[in-house]
Amino acid sequence: MVKKKKELTARQIKTILDILSGLSFVEVARKNKIARSTLYLWLEKPAYSAELEKRKKAILDAVSLQFEILGIQAIEKLTVLLKSKNENISLGSVKLILGKLASPENKGTPVNILISDTWGIVRAEIMKTLEPYPDLKINLADKLNELEKQNAGS
Repeated sequence: MVKKKKELTARQIKTILDILSGLSFVEVARKNKIARSTLYLWLEKPAYSAELEKRKKAILDAVSLQFEILGIQAIEKLTVLLKSKNENISLGSVKLILGKLASPENKGTPVNILISDTWGIVRAEIMKTLEPYPDLKINLADKLNELEKQNAGS
């Protein structure tokens, strides 16, 4: 015999909404005039826990989407600031972006790898430009090596 899927009562749905609103189980039970033990029993029931998880996921998805939208807006704003005619604003934006991308939590990400590759190209170009000045080239190369070692250690 196939068990019929049990639907949740209005009170159970209300308790789920109260849980998701941030109330403690004690507050949820009191607000809905049920024993706390009843709430715990409901949490053990597959239909109740599945509904709670489904609604949690929906909230997390909505929040994630909102952060994604805000991230896109922030990137658009930084792009505008990067193109600013005011050099201080433009440079400040560059420092902010590169500072975040070079942070330890971004090591190994595609963007960080791209920056690392780009840095290698920029460094090679700097060294090529300094060919006529061997003393300066050696001094700068030493300084750059020192900085790279410090960054690799952080």
